[in-house]
Amino acid sequence: MRELVKNGTPVVVVERNVGWLEEMDDSIPYVEGDATADDVLIAAGIERAAGLVAALPSDADNVFISLTAKGLNPNIQIVARAERTESEEKLRRAGADKVINLAFLSGRRMAMTMLKPVSVDYVDTIFHEHAEQYAIEEITIEPHSPFVGTSVRDQEVRTRFGVTIIAIQR
Repeated sequence: MRELVKNGTPVVVVERNVGWLEEMDDSIPYVEGDATADDVLIAAGIERAAGLVAALPSDADNVFISLTAKGLNPNIQIVARAERTESEEKLRRAGADKVINLAFLSGRRMAMTMLKPVSVDYVDTIFHEHAEQYAIEEITIEPHSPFVGTSVRDQEVRTRFGVTIIAIQR
C-alpha cells in the first residue's frame, strides 16, 4: 500500500481489523470489512478499479477474492498472494493475473544471498536504502521511436540520460 501511494496510485484499503485502520494514514481511503464479501468490494469501488492486490494470509480467501473481483470487473488486474505452491494455479484460474508465492520468493532470495551477495546488496540498495537516488523504471519503446533499429551503444543511453539498462524484453 505504501509503495502504491508513494508512486501516486490511488488506493482504497479493505481491512476488517479496526486497530490497523486506526494506525493508518488518515489520507488513505478505506472500507472496514471482509474483502471476501461482494458488498465490501463494491463499497471499495471494485467495479471501476484498475487493479486489486489480494494479500490475505489464506490462499482460499485470496482465491475467493480473485474470483469475486473478476466477476464484478472482468478487466481488473489482480496480483494475489499464495502461501502454498499448489494454490498458485487455483489463483490463476480464479482470475489472478500474477501470483506471488512468498515462501518460494523468500527461499530463493536466501539462496541468492548465499550465492551472489553483492548482487543482492545492489538490489537492496536500489529498492530500500536510497530510494530517492535510485529507481528501476520500465519504458516501452514505441514503433516510431528513434531507438527502434539501433543499438543501446549507438544511442549512448548512459551518457545522454545517466541511466543503466539492466534488461531488454522483446
